[in-house]
Amino acid sequence: MSMPGIYSCYGGTFRYVLFNGMIPYPYTMHEHFELFRVRKGSLTVSIDDVLVTLKEGDVSLTAPFVFHKSDQSPDSIVEMMSIAPHLCSEVAQLYSKQKPKLPYIREANLPPLVKNLLDAIPEIIKKTAENSGDEVHETYTLGREQCTDIQPYLSVLLLELTKSIELVPSDGHNINSMQKVLKYCTANFTQDITRHTVAQNCNVSLGMISQTFNRLGTTFRDYINTLRINRAYQLLVTTRKPITEIIYECGYSNQGTFNRNFHAQFGKSPRDIRHGK
Repeated sequence: MSMPGIYSCYGGTFRYVLFNGMIPYPYTMHEHFELFRVRKGSLTVSIDDVLVTLKEGDVSLTAPFVFHKSDQSPDSIVEMMSIAPHLCSEVAQLYSKQKPKLPYIREANLPPLVKNLLDAIPEIIKKTAENSGDEVHETYTLGREQCTDIQPYLSVLLLELTKSIELVPSDGHNINSMQKVLKYCTANFTQDITRHTVAQNCNVSLGMISQTFNRLGTTFRDYINTLRINRAYQLLVTTRKPITEIIYECGYSNQGTFNRNFHAQFGKSPRDIRHGK
């Protein structure tokens, strides 16, 4: 069964976001490479069980289908690039059998070419696509046909980063039951998903599903709700979609339930978040 990752529902082959403050995000995985660079403040990331706090100028790189989460300090400014593997197939092939021992590079160890590319790529993107974010977050999403000019830059960027990261052997095809469950939830949280549908599609028991979320310190229902609410937050601050459209796009069928859950997590209404109150 083919299960697209979470960024498939964001649309686009490449996505650049300049976060001025970012919410914590639970463990997730998707099919894109994900690169973070801290412009100001700090960002704590957990990538494949490696926990590190990145400071100004530091860079992290998450390979496709690797569990990760992030937590940005309130006054930070962080760049994110989400890059489809087909834009850099040579690097994707390397990561199919290997993984970074430490998936980050401190600013002092970044090659000059990488620094130049990290500065140049956002400027190229801004000439190619329109900002779909708001006054706080800049967001640029490029489809496959729009990536022709920028693809060589992205490919070189990932190749040069990979040269600076020690890789160790990894069996990319050995996905255990816990990973399979979380991968399915990440790909399908906007749908009518239940523990029973997860068990059926992942060929695991209900007990395994409970065990998976117990290990994460949460429940199946709370995990799905967190994915949905955080997705709604991202859409509120990076798009101009109507709130009612966002509610249904994130998997909610009842606006009252959405509003209660959203306020419980952020202490504000969706409208207040959108208008920066």
